[in-house]
Amino acid sequence: MQAGFEAAAAFAVEEAIGHYEQGRALLQEHKRFQTALPASEVERLYTHLGRAYANQNAWEKAQEAYEELLAYAHTISCPRWSVEEALGLMQAAMALARTLPPTLIFQGFLYGLSNVYHALQQWEEARRAWEEAEAMTERSEQCVWSSCRSCV
Repeated sequence: MQAGFEAAAAFAVEEAIGHYEQGRALLQEHKRFQTALPASEVERLYTHLGRAYANQNAWEKAQEAYEELLAYAHTISCPRWSVEEALGLMQAAMALARTLPPTLIFQGFLYGLSNVYHALQQWEEARRAWEEAEAMTERSEQCVWSSCRSCV
């Protein structure tokens, strides 16, 4: 993973992706690495991989990396993880998801972020994230209805 970080720093994006993918494969093949490595390193791997793919306009691959980061965050239920750490993961995932076209995954991030803010009793932030997710729902429903009407 370190080689990937160094390659990215030198703007060798394709080389960085290769190194990140090796780290990703190790995490997927050997689940014990997910608990042996500090969570911040796993988060760093997925966020850097997603950014590298986004820099190459490989949006679907970037989205896969972000989805894996979210799945990883959901699987961690160890007492060593606090809500504040979950908020850090969600905020990192949201920052990266905002670089992609809006999708249901992005909407899911917003609802998840709202839940984390709620758990931290940060009511205003929770409300804003929830309202943004709801606005996405309304926009997507309007698009569906308007396309149906245009077909008539």
